[in-house]
Amino acid sequence: MRRLFFVLFVTIALAVIAAPFAFSNGQAQSTSAGSTQAKAIFLGISTKTVTNPWEAYFQDSFIWFAKDHGWKYIAEGANGDPAVQLQQSRQMINRGITGLIVSAQDADAAVPIVQYADEHHIPVFTADADIKSPNVKMYVGFSGERAGKELGDDIVKYLKNKYNGQAKGTILDMEGPLGGASAQQRNQGLVDAVQQYPDIKVIQAEGNFQQQPAETAAGDKLRANPNIDAIYGANGPMACGAVQAMKNLNMDPKSVYVATVDATPCVITMLNS
Repeated sequence: MRRLFFVLFVTIALAVIAAPFAFSNGQAQSTSAGSTQAKAIFLGISTKTVTNPWEAYFQDSFIWFAKDHGWKYIAEGANGDPAVQLQQSRQMINRGITGLIVSAQDADAAVPIVQYADEHHIPVFTADADIKSPNVKMYVGFSGERAGKELGDDIVKYLKNKYNGQAKGTILDMEGPLGGASAQQRNQGLVDAVQQYPDIKVIQAEGNFQQQPAETAAGDKLRANPNIDAIYGANGPMACGAVQAMKNLNMDPKSVYVATVDATPCVITMLNS
């Protein structure tokens, strides 16, 4: 089921990239009378990172799909660095890819990727995290801002129930990388949900979308602010890291409301336990 979910997430973009071609034994056959064969499909993908489970599965789904269809491919991870993502994307274009999928680390910093691809007549599609360019052919993903808003609304509802109808309390906000498109959108959703309630305090900690950094950052914040009411995790590994930080400090995770984007394996394990 896990493989199926992530394959479905990138299938639309891959299918659109491949649409102009007709296939025969894995080769792209030209439909024009003036030529015998067009370029074989050769796809590239640049993801933000592959150091957390979701991103790794996301990239794996691209690889599985390409292999299933006999397509040549290059898969790169930028390790959270917009400059590396730009360099990797340019290198893939220079190597002759016929289409590029990008999960942008930074929506603004990734614009030159699209510009360079346009110069070489390579279509760019985005998935999970978009690029701020009108020349992106299509974006496949969900609204991080909407997800954050819905989870924020759930936290507000919990706080009102806890404090007899009063919207007050303290939220530990586990943020993704500063400047990252997904991190900004998911954090903005939480802000939209709580900004009208002046008695709700939000404490921010950057967990870099990874469990161990989140555990360390959350531990520092929890030592200074032990009386939190809720944890908002902008992704699953950071929520898990924050919960582990509570355990490290002999705090009871069941005493707080934990809301997170992504049902990664660690989240499922903690829910079951």
